[in-house]
Amino acid sequence: MSIQVFNISKSFAKNAILHDLTLEIPTGELVALLGPSGSGKTTLLRLIAGLEAADAGRIVLDGQDVTGLGVRERQIGFVFQHYALFRHMNVYNNIAFGLQVRPRRQRLGKREIGQRVEELLSLVQLEGLAERYPAQLSGGQRQRVALARALAIQPKFLLLDEPFGALDAKVRQELRRWLRQLHHNLEITSLFVTHDQEEALEVADRIVIVNEGRIEQIGTPREVYHSPSNSFVYRFLGRANRFDEPLGGAGLIDPAEPGVSYIRPHELEVSRQRIGVNCLQATVQHVYAVGPIVRLDLKKTGTDLFFEVELTDERYRELQVQTNETVYVRPREAKGFPAEKALVSAGSHISG
Repeated sequence: MSIQVFNISKSFAKNAILHDLTLEIPTGELVALLGPSGSGKTTLLRLIAGLEAADAGRIVLDGQDVTGLGVRERQIGFVFQHYALFRHMNVYNNIAFGLQVRPRRQRLGKREIGQRVEELLSLVQLEGLAERYPAQLSGGQRQRVALARALAIQPKFLLLDEPFGALDAKVRQELRRWLRQLHHNLEITSLFVTHDQEEALEVADRIVIVNEGRIEQIGTPREVYHSPSNSFVYRFLGRANRFDEPLGGAGLIDPAEPGVSYIRPHELEVSRQRIGVNCLQATVQHVYAVGPIVRLDLKKTGTDLFFEVELTDERYRELQVQTNETVYVRPREAKGFPAEKALVSAGSHISG
C-alpha cells in the first residue's frame, strides 16, 4: 500500500508551487510533510488525494497509476484541518456519511453501518456521543469525529492536512500520542501535513522536509535533526545561532573556505571563567525563564554579534548570572555549511 509520486509539478496562475517532485512513502509508514507556509506541502497532499490535478507527473497508489482517477476511486481517507463536519448532522451521521452515499450495490445494510460506526466510536474513544452535534463537542472531539469519518470507508491510505492546527497546545499534545498509537494499531499508510517541527519529530516514522516546492531532505526524525543535509533543514528544525565568522578562535569556519556555522542554543556551555581557548566573551542582555529552561540573550564583547544560550534551570541557579554581567561561552557542537548567497551577512542571529 505504498504512495509514489513521480516528477510532479503544479502551478497556480503561473506561480510554480511544486517543481518536478518525486517521493515514495512505504507501506504502513506514518510520514510527515514538514515545511514553512507556502512550501507546497498541502498542494502535494491534495494532488495525492485527487482534490487537485497535477500539471505534470504521475501518482501511483498501491502499484496503480491513479493520476487520471477521481477522489472516490483512489480509496483515500482525508482529514481536513478545520474538521469539515456537517453541522446539521449528529456524530453518528457524520461518521456514517461516506458509507451511506456509496452506490447501492456497494452500500452496507443499515445494521452493518451501525456496527461500523460503533466500532469507530470506540476506536476514537467517543463512545456515548453518537447523538451529539459538532457544536456540542470540543475541538479535540470534533477532530476525532473527522478521523472516524475518514476511516469509515476503510481506506487504503489516510491523508491529514494540519490535523491539529486548530487545537490548543495541550489538546495537540494529547492527540499526537493518540494518533501515534492509533496508527500503530491500524498499520495504514498515512501522510500528514504540518509546519510544527515538534509535532513531526514526535509523531512521524519519517519526515519529508519541503521548501519552495522541492524536497530538501527525507529521513527519520533523528536523521533530519542530527544530520541535516543543508543549512535550511538545520535552521528549520529548531532554534539555531548562526555565525558568519570564526567563533572565539575555535575555527568553526575555515577562513579559506567561506561558510556559515550553526550552533543550537543548548549546545553552548556558559561559565563565569574563561573555558580554554575555544570560547568567547559576552555580555548578558536578557534572561528569560521558560519552564524548565532558562534562555540567555548574549552579545559578544566588542561586536554587534547577538546569540542565544539555553540552560537547564539547575545550571542557571548554579551560575546565577544577571543582566549586564560578563560570561564566557564555548560550543560543544556546531554544524558548518558552505556559504550561500542568501545567508552571507555580518554577525549572528537566531533562526527557528
